[in-house]
Amino acid sequence: MMVEVTYQMVLSTIQTVSLVVGIFYYLVILRNNQKNQKMTLETRQAQLLSTLSGWMLTNDSLFKSYEKWFNHPNINYEKFKEQYPQGSDELTDTLRLLNFFEVLGVLSRWGLSDSNFVNDMFALLWGKFKPIVRGLQQDYSPGLFENYVWLCESREGLPIKRGFI
Repeated sequence: MMVEVTYQMVLSTIQTVSLVVGIFYYLVILRNNQKNQKMTLETRQAQLLSTLSGWMLTNDSLFKSYEKWFNHPNINYEKFKEQYPQGSDELTDTLRLLNFFEVLGVLSRWGLSDSNFVNDMFALLWGKFKPIVRGLQQDYSPGLFENYVWLCESREGLPIKRGFI
């Protein structure tokens, strides 16, 4: 049996092959765009955290508070209230540091920064601040520093990394 090849069959085959090649090309371009978008997002996140770490390092009172708490022994909330009374500069500096950590939590929680990046760059001092934050939440508002709490508790059970800041 002999099949007769017609002009119409050749055109139909060429159209089909062209369509398949076009779809394949589109999928390759789409995949490359997705990779580029992911790399762009990761770069932006790293730039954001780098900017924040630079800001922290150049903000004297914030950095000194961080440095102090990094080396500070763990204390409970009652001892904290004794050592850092209302209106003291030390309390103000500590709350400023907790607010900085809150910003890191907001950025991570809303997907604007990856919590792994934050964890790698910053030692979040949760072990020192957990009883203090819980006490502040009890005394003032349960939502106080909730994003810092979320960030730290979402990392619990994972290996602790000491960020470079």
